[in-house]
Amino acid sequence: MNLPTNPRVLIVLEHPAQHFSESFRLAARSSKMDSSVLYWVDDESGRIDPDFGMHISWDVDLRSGYKWRKVEGSSFVKRTKSFRKAIRDCAPDVVICFGWGTAVARLTIAWCALTRTPLLFYGDTTWQHSSRPGGRVRSIARSLVLRFLFRIAAGALSTGTFNREFYILHGVHPSRIIDGVCPVDVDTYSAARNTGKSSGDSSDGIIIGFAGKLIQRKGVADLLRALAIVKENLRWHAKIIGDGPERDRLEKLSVELGIVERVSFVGFRNTSEMPHELASCDIVVVPSLLDMRVLVVAEAMAAGAVVVASSNTAVWGRGDLIEDGVTGFVYRSGDAGHLAEVLRELIVNPARRATIQEAGAKLALGQGPEALVAGLERAVSVICGE
Repeated sequence: MNLPTNPRVLIVLEHPAQHFSESFRLAARSSKMDSSVLYWVDDESGRIDPDFGMHISWDVDLRSGYKWRKVEGSSFVKRTKSFRKAIRDCAPDVVICFGWGTAVARLTIAWCALTRTPLLFYGDTTWQHSSRPGGRVRSIARSLVLRFLFRIAAGALSTGTFNREFYILHGVHPSRIIDGVCPVDVDTYSAARNTGKSSGDSSDGIIIGFAGKLIQRKGVADLLRALAIVKENLRWHAKIIGDGPERDRLEKLSVELGIVERVSFVGFRNTSEMPHELASCDIVVVPSLLDMRVLVVAEAMAAGAVVVASSNTAVWGRGDLIEDGVTGFVYRSGDAGHLAEVLRELIVNPARRATIQEAGAKLALGQGPEALVAGLERAVSVICGE
């Protein structure tokens, strides 16, 4: 398929997201494509996030510096008509679709199939978590649907090792999968590293952090249990950054475990506050019981923390963010004892900690907006035959 020298690329996603905005601004300046973004909803005044349990309005610019438009209408029928008009007006040569399960993703897939417009998928689903409740029949049906969707697509932009393997598992040829990233603002987090605390200079000793939604799936209870195991004769303090329905239960658990004096629940922090928060940590734990690409991993690495992630995240694997014992650590998900062993080693071994911090920070530099845009440009060129 021969495309124009500067193909029109339309990126379709549900709503503005703080970690993509800078990538879209950078893509708007690309000499290899003419990009624009279509949102299903705008969320200009923020939205209620049920996991945080509060109204969220991000304190960074989400919409300036690139071409974008949103779908209009108060009913699904009106919104569908608005979507059709918007995508026709854009007249894309290539469409990048974020995911496949939302209403706008399904409309996009249908439109591309009907118009024979090259479609590229972008998402973070992995083979680890590709099964869903509902039994074998439902799992087989879902697999067949995904195989059909991937067959009609031109290819996919992967976000990591397990995501790439997920596409291959469902029938996408490896040559049609272009490596990409889930971008983070590595420049800001790296700058915060240079102004944050030096390792071990706090009166509390080593600072161990968690950042995310306080919901059961994030596994914070396992982190607290691990901290209780290492509470004797070790100088550390933990801070839990975030909010959500589990906060009261977790605060009570810290009392029951006898570590309440050494754990601070600091609450929700907005985008502009996170670089400083993570740079103040020596270690950041990602104890999720089930998670895909956890953005805080790359953010914390860039900010100079050692990241310890559960095996049920999708940030490790060959060539991915965390190489166990080299750029971070992976522990068995749900095993507080194993997590405690890793934390103990890092607390008592500052040289080991410093080596991992340096390696992780260096690797994280490749996870910025430039990497996503480079992936988009490669995908358009390689798969769509520029």
